[in-house]
Amino acid sequence: MKELEQELQDISIRGKMAFMVKCFENYASSKYPELDWGQLFQFMRKVTSVEWIDDDWWYPLGEFLPEFILETTGYDKDQYESLSEKDYIYYKNLFSGVKRDIVKILSNIHDLLSIYLYGDIDDHGKEMNVAMCKIIKDMTKSKTFVLPDINSYKFSKWEERDGWGNRFDFNFDI
Repeated sequence: MKELEQELQDISIRGKMAFMVKCFENYASSKYPELDWGQLFQFMRKVTSVEWIDDDWWYPLGEFLPEFILETTGYDKDQYESLSEKDYIYYKNLFSGVKRDIVKILSNIHDLLSIYLYGDIDDHGKEMNVAMCKIIKDMTKSKTFVLPDINSYKFSKWEERDGWGNRFDFNFDI
């Protein structure tokens, strides 16, 4: 994992998040292939293209993390800013079919951005790199998990936009 941590150094936060999302996609779809992950994956990929990562991605993701969705007994529109009843039903059904591993990984991915969301980014995002490697190490315990090629994410440079990187379209397979 130290080698991966080192390779993450020159990749922007958007690039790192794209890599992390792809890791999650590989993990979830190989561990639970019978589930329809499409809507969740599509939303998670938006992290690379939204204008404001906090308002347009981080807060909405927080509304449908499994730990919250699974605790509810029904949809209450006053409880959500961006989650529709249709989406609530989708996520409730999706997460009802998974074990604790998915709950933990999604929560950890959400937490990754909170490291730098409202503060300074130092040392090429070292704290984020370490946290990512811990999450990925947990994923590698699954025999079906395939680690994506980190080289596919190096186009998103640390030097862009003070470490955040330029926005890019992640609606293709990298």
